[in-house]
Amino acid sequence: MGAENTTYFGHWNPIVYKLRFHGNGAESGSMDNASLEYDKEYNLPANKFLKTGYVFEGWTDSSGKTYKEKQSVRNLSQTQGDIIDFTAKWRPAEYKIIYNGGDGETEGRMEPVICQYEKSTVLSENLYLKTGYHFKE
Repeated sequence: MGAENTTYFGHWNPIVYKLRFHGNGAESGSMDNASLEYDKEYNLPANKFLKTGYVFEGWTDSSGKTYKEKQSVRNLSQTQGDIIDFTAKWRPAEYKIIYNGGDGETEGRMEPVICQYEKSTVLSENLYLKTGYHFKE
């Protein structure tokens, strides 16, 4: 009997890696790790962390790259079993102080003031006038 050729085929499995989410000072909330396969699209989850006075801006990885909430990602690692840390990125919330002269019998106008959480703001001096009255601070 003669020699026969045999052909072997390689079987390839995509690597699997994890994303781990950190709140970066969040006061509440938690996020499950995500398991991803190479060459498959994955939508980052919605943020579940809460930080009083701050607005969530997205996720930052260890290289400093920023990702949006629910952004589609693919092939973030080429290493089997790798763990990629995503850290919540926050910015201070802004709010507006609107001045009101009172009962409608005042004269004058005052511009609103934009403020940031945890940042001191000096309030504007009163510019409203009301005949026969003085402003009490």
